[in-house]
Amino acid sequence: MKVPLTILVLLLCCVANTLGQTSKRELTPEWVFGREGRAVASVPATAWLDDGTLVIQDNRRPPAEQTFEKLNPATGQKQPIVDAARALADLRPTTNINALPWPLAFDGAGRQALYIFNGDVFVLEFDKAHFRRLTTTPAEETSASFSPDGRRVAYVRSNDLYFFDLDTNREAQLTRDGSETLLNGTLSWVYWEEVFGRRDIGYWWAPDSQAIAYLQSDESQVDLTYFVDIQPFSPRVIKQRYARAGRANPRVRLGITELGHDSTTWIQVSDNHSNTSCALNGCRMDAA
Repeated sequence: MKVPLTILVLLLCCVANTLGQTSKRELTPEWVFGREGRAVASVPATAWLDDGTLVIQDNRRPPAEQTFEKLNPATGQKQPIVDAARALADLRPTTNINALPWPLAFDGAGRQALYIFNGDVFVLEFDKAHFRRLTTTPAEETSASFSPDGRRVAYVRSNDLYFFDLDTNREAQLTRDGSETLLNGTLSWVYWEEVFGRRDIGYWWAPDSQAIAYLQSDESQVDLTYFVDIQPFSPRVIKQRYARAGRANPRVRLGITELGHDSTTWIQVSDNHSNTSCALNGCRMDAA
């Protein structure tokens, strides 16, 4: 508990300092929901690295001053790990933003950050302050993640699973049967909504970065439903496979594919509740 406690104390000190500076201000809805009020209530974004240090970004600073820093919880010392101004300048031809966005993920060593901009995958290399573009495709990439060793990036395109080798600068396709109703490595709506807490967690890297376990969802028997999205000014129609009570759910199976092998080993999952739970949560299982 010493490490989390140290971080908590540091965060409380930051908030207390901000409160001390603003304690004489009149408390109004405009202040509460304005930039200064939000800053009082906010805390830095954080991500743990493999060596027990933290990457932090203090979003209470002005956008031009926000960067990624490495924090040592044992000492409280922190230092910048990327030149944010150079990185933003490098990214500007792709998208015009004024602050370094928090990424989808950091690699375990804290040397890279992973992004998707306009449907394509980018890796920010900290030492060069350079955004390396991995994909340039008409179809969007989703669900990107680093391998545990930080040398590969996996993602989903058109309901098929791919990975990009950062060492060889080459992409490889892991599944080839994805379609509108057959989803590889990405989740059907009911699994995204009801099982995985609105997170698209449809695949998992092996600890040695040499294989990926993934869910394949067959939605062909799930009812096709239409909804009107009333949030935008001009309503739009949403077409969705929507599992209704008493009707078919997606048929889901768990497979393992090794990198460099164009095949999948399907896992035998019984109707036993504990085995099914293991399949969804990554317990150790025997291959069929």
